[in-house]
Amino acid sequence: LWGGGEEEGRGLINHHYHKVNPAFLIFFVWAYCGLALCATASNHPSGRSQESHSHYNNRYDAWFTPELECSVHEYVLEIPSAKLLSHGRLDGGGTARAAELPCINPRFVGRPHRWAFRNALGATCGCLQDVEKVDLLNEGRPIDRWSPGDGRYAGECVFIPRVAGPATTPCAPGEEDAGWLLSYVYDADSHTSDVVVLDARDLAAGPRWMVKLPAHVPPSFHGCWVPGAEAV
Repeated sequence: LWGGGEEEGRGLINHHYHKVNPAFLIFFVWAYCGLALCATASNHPSGRSQESHSHYNNRYDAWFTPELECSVHEYVLEIPSAKLLSHGRLDGGGTARAAELPCINPRFVGRPHRWAFRNALGATCGCLQDVEKVDLLNEGRPIDRWSPGDGRYAGECVFIPRVAGPATTPCAPGEEDAGWLLSYVYDADSHTSDVVVLDARDLAAGPRWMVKLPAHVPPSFHGCWVPGAEAV
């Protein structure tokens, strides 16, 4: 892990590296800086990086065994020394399934936040299939989930704040989960994909809108949201 601080007057970033227990860190939920830097990241078991990479290289045949399942870990580092103050696993007290590809409300980037949205293993398969909402202030406990059904696999979500405006628009803590989640859903039987829109406050209600695409989108395809007025 590394942390950094802007050097006054020069705009330079001084990086500090700190060793943590061996692991394979892929995606960071996000980090924010107060008295310390708090970072949450998806953590795969150490020594299995090659196997984990193979699953991400071919998601049509990916199957996460218990040895390869990842969980969210939280790291708190002292600023500016980058000394590791604490490290813990946020697995919802043992209730969380393995999950990856997290996102948060973009208006809380660099700020303390509570909610994260991610893809989790399906109940009956070893693939990332469902969309779930987790409470990072309560051990990463899942509180809401939507499953697209057998043979259908939700991809990485993008959070769209409900109130229009730039990402820098102030947002009250109580409005952190007020928004929509956009996700690609791949259907293995028909080899087609849909874009679904979920209410971030009620995932279990299922898609509020769905758009069928003219071509399939591979599972775990990465993307981001660009307002129409800013589209190139």
